[in-house]
Amino acid sequence: MKDEKAGDNTVSRALQKARVAHGQAVQETSRLRTELETTTSSINGDYGPDDVFRGIQGDCASLNTGEYTYTVCIMGEVTQKSNKDSINTKLGYSLSLTFD
Repeated sequence: MKDEKAGDNTVSRALQKARVAHGQAVQETSRLRTELETTTSSINGDYGPDDVFRGIQGDCASLNTGEYTYTVCIMGEVTQKSNKDSINTKLGYSLSLTFD
């Protein structure tokens, strides 16, 4: 009976390692898919005539209004930061520029 229990423990450890490896593979796959989507979106984005605005993608401007500091990143995040307690709140995303 001791051999069976030892065998069960070995299988159990091997199964645990396999589950951990699987979980890590799933996380890495998800990360890579997100990176691929971001890159594809960037490549296919509309940056104006001759891609003139591609170089400023991700550039940010901030405005301190006293109580809050607002930050807008071109084709990126828009945030509000409390100057009192430094809590950062995502307000949304500036996804694209519109060209006539």
